[in-house]
Amino acid sequence: MFKKLWWSSKPFVWTEEEAAARLQISEAEVRALVEDCKLTAARVGGHFRFTDRDLSQFISHAGSLGQPKRKKLAAAVASAILLVSVTVWAFPLPVGQWGDQLRSQMWFSSAPTQLPPLDTAVGFHRTLTSEESAASGTAENLSLYMESLHNSTTRYPWPLYVELNTNHGNGADGVGIYSRLRTSGSGWGTGIHSEAIIRGIGTNIGYNAEMSPMVDGGRTIGLNIQAKNGYGAEIANKWSQEAINLQTDPNVGWDVGIKFDGARVNNGIHFTPASSGQRAIWVQGNYTVGLDMGQLPIRMNAGTPIQLEETSQITISFNQTAQRIEFKNGNMLLGYISALTDASGGKMN
Repeated sequence: MFKKLWWSSKPFVWTEEEAAARLQISEAEVRALVEDCKLTAARVGGHFRFTDRDLSQFISHAGSLGQPKRKKLAAAVASAILLVSVTVWAFPLPVGQWGDQLRSQMWFSSAPTQLPPLDTAVGFHRTLTSEESAASGTAENLSLYMESLHNSTTRYPWPLYVELNTNHGNGADGVGIYSRLRTSGSGWGTGIHSEAIIRGIGTNIGYNAEMSPMVDGGRTIGLNIQAKNGYGAEIANKWSQEAINLQTDPNVGWDVGIKFDGARVNNGIHFTPASSGQRAIWVQGNYTVGLDMGQLPIRMNAGTPIQLEETSQITISFNQTAQRIEFKNGNMLLGYISALTDASGGKMN
């Protein structure tokens, strides 16, 4: 709805100086019109900003000190231009440029109610109106679309490329791409979303990270997921649910949930001494085998029991001091098997 005729170069948002020049009056007179509620504007900082539509409607309906009111003939010409523009959009547009003249800072609506404190070179801002929010479909500030349909083996199609080259010290954060989601509704939301619609036979990945340490020291992490304790002064001590969640549609699934594909890993899964909770690994569901170790051993410290039922009372453990395998019901010793090399056996109740 914000596109202009493709041959137009007028900006969508006008400054006070530009509006005064268009209306052929002073900037003070422009501000007076706004304060008298005769001209619609959005306040951005200590200045007013005007949409092209609001300025055009002012000239058309009210006239101004410098611009005469548009006559019906002008309206007829505008209607004819609109008809031509609709006809042009119905056919493929020529290669080249069309639409609004982009500027480093643009508001595609009234000024947003809240802007983050960004030191940005280019900013496109938009607040959806109630009519736009009631419509169906997606709404974007910036869209990139690219096609590569010639099955090339030497060309890499990358619609978006971002590179950060930085040398910042401890305490500063370097981020190539930053995403923040703020939500207060009940709908599904995500900071970053990826979809792969696969009709080829190659390998396709939703998210790919390639880590290349070039020096000794430091720490390299492929994927880091944090549960934050509130944001700023907002409510704290609220737990998150799943750090990683695997889902499937009906009648389809994953062959492998997590796979170490020929990777050299010193510790496949490591729970540090500082980690805590109820269960380190929890297996439920309908599986043929809960834990298949193949030819690999299961190891634990002496004295750690193997619990044989859900109440944790019937256990098997190794008593390192007595050098024997003990069977217990709670704290009651049911029997044992001696682990001494010269032992003849053990004792069972």
